[in-house]
Amino acid sequence: MIPRSAIAPLLLLPMPLLSGCREYLRPATREWAVMGTFAAVSVPYGDSAKLDRYVLEARQFFARVNHTLTVYSPSSELAAVNRAAGSEAVRVGNLTGEAIAAALKYAGLSDGYFDPTVAPLVQKWGFNDGTAPSSAPSPHEIEAILGRTGFAQVRLSPAREQDRPGNWQVELALPGMSLDLGGVAKGFAVDRCFERIRNMGASDVMVNLGGNIRCSGTARPDRPWRIGVRNPFDNSQMLGVLEIPDGWSVASSGNYERYIMIDGKRYTHIINPRTGYPVAGMAGVTVTAATAVEADAMSTAFFVMGPDEAQRILPRLPGCQVLFVKDEQPPVLWITPGFGRLFKAEPEFAESVRLLH
Repeated sequence: MIPRSAIAPLLLLPMPLLSGCREYLRPATREWAVMGTFAAVSVPYGDSAKLDRYVLEARQFFARVNHTLTVYSPSSELAAVNRAAGSEAVRVGNLTGEAIAAALKYAGLSDGYFDPTVAPLVQKWGFNDGTAPSSAPSPHEIEAILGRTGFAQVRLSPAREQDRPGNWQVELALPGMSLDLGGVAKGFAVDRCFERIRNMGASDVMVNLGGNIRCSGTARPDRPWRIGVRNPFDNSQMLGVLEIPDGWSVASSGNYERYIMIDGKRYTHIINPRTGYPVAGMAGVTVTAATAVEADAMSTAFFVMGPDEAQRILPRLPGCQVLFVKDEQPPVLWITPGFGRLFKAEPEFAESVRLLH
């Protein structure tokens, strides 16, 4: 099972496409459990005969990603990298090497607000099989753990030809370091699966892995794929509906999906890699981007940094758009202009939308 250290996606749901009582227009969908969450593949109703082939491809590929990138199995490549922290480089295959490369890319682009080495802090706070603390960790404990984190301490390079069968070399420079790819693994898997299904001839398809979604084409000739964005304060309610352009992706992070209570205070599972403490003040973030891995990683990064800092980072990410919901009542929806062109708020939230410039 892929750990979910850096993202707990709000459930984003494909919207039914109905016209009067013609229920047959609803997209055909298959859903199954994998990687500690759910996966689904959807196609327009008229393409439902092709769905079984696409689902078989997706099931096999997601299972392979889970086996390779999980930290819960001692036989996985990622577990081998973590065991060797501070001692030696480990050879890994393309799947692991490219997933780590993606994590390091977005760690750099986000100035470290997303960091795949945050795993020891996540466990200290009681998430990802860590023991829930009876009291908040002390500043001294947090400082000590911060001393063995930092994406700049991850050394990744292509392996020499004679080093095969591994195609990459990965080294964690500090003893006690640990990589957790939970913040990119689902988006990375969606992109690769999406490409495989497109290569099978699919032109109109939606791939969804735990709320990390990428869409191709349209849900029907006159209707793009539409996603319902959940209210982070009430999972039974939607903030609005988002249209997904051909080839684009969406992902969300929220603080009401996974949390612990210490002395009556709620602590989210999303940790600020700079401070070592759970993020406070943000309830939910939804990101649209050209790839699922970018939407996945940056939904976490934007959740940590907040809207003010995000406006400095966004020019580095062409096309990337975002919606922020701060942890305050009544909810206010802060959106970038590009997000606003794709998003229609529900009537009860229409007056709560504010543009970020």
